[in-house]
Amino acid sequence: MWDLIWVGHCGMRMPPADSPVPRGRVVSVNDESVPEKRYLWSLAPPFTLKDDYPDHTRVVHHAQEGVCTLGYAVTQRGARALLQEVALKDVGDPVDILLRFYCEGGKGRRNHNCLAIQPALFNHHRTEGPRSAMSNIGSHEGWQDKPSTDMTRWSVRLNVERLLDGQEMWDQLPNQNPA
Repeated sequence: MWDLIWVGHCGMRMPPADSPVPRGRVVSVNDESVPEKRYLWSLAPPFTLKDDYPDHTRVVHHAQEGVCTLGYAVTQRGARALLQEVALKDVGDPVDILLRFYCEGGKGRRNHNCLAIQPALFNHHRTEGPRSAMSNIGSHEGWQDKPSTDMTRWSVRLNVERLLDGQEMWDQLPNQNPA
């Protein structure tokens, strides 16, 4: 049973052969909700999903070296352990790094069974306007001309009016060569 599932992140490694983290994976091919690889990116190289799998593939795997916390779920057992391993120990790191320590057993914590989804189900939404508004920890200059949601074909934020009107959703990341 899993303790935490990381459904929103900026990057996640699939555990390599020499890792103590389990390497089991569930692979879903031909998932049309996944954009082509040219639209995918990760802050946690190597990006095995993009390098080793075909377009439109989603993978669930054990979490390793996660970056950013855009969405996660915990079981009741996982929540109890999270309180013990994160809230009651040194909290001198950003929350995504604390979750990484929780999952992998870093900084005096026990490891837990954490899963991740690639590409993530929850991604950054970029509104129109100054790019400096995108992050309070990074330096972003310039102007975002139009809103977008990273690595998400049918963004709810971009399609909310269509959804409410019962219309077909707009694909912001269409296939280069539709079938």
